Amino acid sequence: MALVEIPCAPAGQSHWTQRTQLNGVEYLLTFDWSQRDGHWSLSIDDADGNPLHTGLVLVTGLELLGQLAGVRRVPGGLIVIDTTGANALEPGFRDLGGRFALGYVERSA
Repeated sequence: MALVEIPCAPAGQSHWTQRTQLNGVEYLLTFDWSQRDGHWSLSIDDADGNPLHTGLVLVTGLELLGQLAGVRRVPGGLIVIDTTGANALEPGFRDLGGRFALGYVERSA
């Protein structure tokens, strides 16, 4: 198993979608900022835009896909890492892709 950082940075946007390869398979990752609740969420679609996982709140230090099941599940794991090591805060609007990195734990399918 290897931890791979997924490049993602809002660049001032509160919503964006990017194409990202995980375990050699292309996915669409959509990031959304909730101004009301003050958190980022992530939705994952297959390359054709079919939803696989929706509304995953980006919480520091927790494996985001661990409790999800299904044959169309992303095979690895996702984790938000506080690069300062503090793990005391969740990523704010300007923190994702900087102080807070999104990591993917590669696993066999």
